[in-house]
Amino acid sequence: MKVAVAGATGFIGRHTVAALHAAGHTVVGLGRTAEVAVDLAAGPVPAGALAGCDAVVNLVGIKAGSDDDFEGAHVRAVGHLLDAASRDDVPRFVHVSVVDLPGSATAYATTKRAGETLVTACDRQWTILRPALVVGDGDDALRNTIALVKAAPVLVVPRPNPGRLAAVRVQDVAAAIVAALLRPVAIGRTYDIVGPQRPTLAELARRTADALGLPVRTIALPAALLRPGAALLERLHIDLITRSQLDLLSRGLDGDAAPAKADLGIDPTPIDEVLIRSLAETVDPPSVRLLPASHRDDATTWSAAAPQLRWFVPLALALMLAAPRWIPDVWTRMALVETALATVALTRLRLPWRRLLSPRVGPIAAGLVLAAGMYLGGAVVFAGLDRFAPSIAARVHEVSAWTNGLSPGLGLVLLAVIVTGEDLVWRAAVTLPLVSRLGPLGAATAAGTLFALAHVTTGPPVLWIAAWLAGVLWSLWIVRTRSLWSVVACHAAWDVAVAYVRPYV
Repeated sequence: MKVAVAGATGFIGRHTVAALHAAGHTVVGLGRTAEVAVDLAAGPVPAGALAGCDAVVNLVGIKAGSDDDFEGAHVRAVGHLLDAASRDDVPRFVHVSVVDLPGSATAYATTKRAGETLVTACDRQWTILRPALVVGDGDDALRNTIALVKAAPVLVVPRPNPGRLAAVRVQDVAAAIVAALLRPVAIGRTYDIVGPQRPTLAELARRTADALGLPVRTIALPAALLRPGAALLERLHIDLITRSQLDLLSRGLDGDAAPAKADLGIDPTPIDEVLIRSLAETVDPPSVRLLPASHRDDATTWSAAAPQLRWFVPLALALMLAAPRWIPDVWTRMALVETALATVALTRLRLPWRRLLSPRVGPIAAGLVLAAGMYLGGAVVFAGLDRFAPSIAARVHEVSAWTNGLSPGLGLVLLAVIVTGEDLVWRAAVTLPLVSRLGPLGAATAAGTLFALAHVTTGPPVLWIAAWLAGVLWSLWIVRTRSLWSVVACHAAWDVAVAYVRPYV
């Protein structure tokens, strides 16, 4: 059979052409970049383009554009194909539309139905296939879901509770097209092509996250609040979601699989973890996650040192808490203790030290930016304490006075030794091995708590609080950047600013 495929270079089109070739058919592609170059929305099919064809498959469709764009793709293009099929005496016409969208008045939905009306009124041996959410290699629906899940631990979904999404693999849609061409029973019939699972968008996001081993929380917002954002994405040509897709996701995409199974022999395969992981391999969006999906193998590497924390953490705490009895001067004490602990960590803990200690310009620059933010935030907090809690502010004065009596040169040297040692010990050696067991936030919280506990004999309670807050933040930072020097840059820049450049007091 010789088959003309309109939209042959699109997502479903590429898979349909492959399925037709696999079944032994000859394919003539129609489209702007296809074998027969034609803009079906703008004008008729060239004379003789369908000569000798036994069937036409129409896969032309768009998801964004003006009302006229939708009219052109979903109505005028159908009319041009039907005219050409009649002119060149092509008997079969398979039209691929979308499942029923009751109540939808969008340009997408209304033009889809208008196109179907043209097909049912034609003089060809027609079949209409109505797939639900089509997923697979080259799709945007599932790939965008994967991208959103990878990008952040929170995903916004439309409210009220969105309808069910009977997602179907693109290979099953292609198989249904081939079957419809070959089976006379399909002539004059309309079939839903839907998958066996019917999750909501929130459920699909959670299944995707589970397949990728990522936590995700969904937040439902009224669809009306999401439409301006979808419209903005359209105007910016960001292929994430359109207003039409938002409407589809809000209403759901579902149908009756039984007729297609009975007449076409289509028994769709479920959307499983294997497919999700396969698609995820080519999706790598910018991520605000503390531990992006692309870095999760690092957590496994870090976990090799977790058993050694059973002796390293007690050792670190014991030295930090007992050292004031032996070495009264805080600067000398901290430099000696942190140097000793850092030496033990580097020689005894199984961490990828070479990678962690490799300097990278980007993370170091980001660490300096974070330091600036910390300094400004600290200035605001101290101003508030000075006005509303002067007794606590006085304690901050005590800690700040530790630099008195030290020459700036010696102070900066000791500060560099202490900061590097602290971050190597408490951020790298303690935080990173805990990530695989407690998660990024749990590991950072635990490490920050241990860091604060280690300072109990060093200074007043205000120091413990500051150590906990900064410790948690810096632990989160090393998990995110996987760079010790990024944390050291942030820590050192903040300390220098507070101690020497522009103290809070």
